[in-house]
Amino acid sequence: MAASVRTAIVEVLAADSGVVALLPTFQGFPSIFHYAAPQDAAMPFILVHQQSGIVEYSFGDGLDHLDDEVWTVKAIDRNDTPENAEAIDRAVRAALHDAALDVAGYGTLWCRREGDVYLGEVEEGELIAHVGAMYRIIKEPT
Repeated sequence: MAASVRTAIVEVLAADSGVVALLPTFQGFPSIFHYAAPQDAAMPFILVHQQSGIVEYSFGDGLDHLDDEVWTVKAIDRNDTPENAEAIDRAVRAALHDAALDVAGYGTLWCRREGDVYLGEVEEGELIAHVGAMYRIIKEPT
């Protein structure tokens, strides 16, 4: 079991052959990073980071609660068009939407794509595409 949602998301993506086939490797692993990619990582890569997290308590002894988190998972690619990043996003969606995340001490009730991320920036005259989505993850202590 993964120690965190972040690790569980990375594990699901790294185990999916459709996702891995579209990424280079970095130090022997698929190029999937949390928060920021290493400076020497080649594009394309996937970046995973938490957008928000809310604890929702229910009535009772105060120990019953759900963790409601939103995570952004996006492909980043330097290319003339966003098509490669879009292909990676489709593979991520197939792997992650409705995935049962294996997080120590928690059961996953919900892992759903909730909103799109689609933007570009220009760096040194080249397009860098950011294509992905926000995923709502609701989990409860087991």
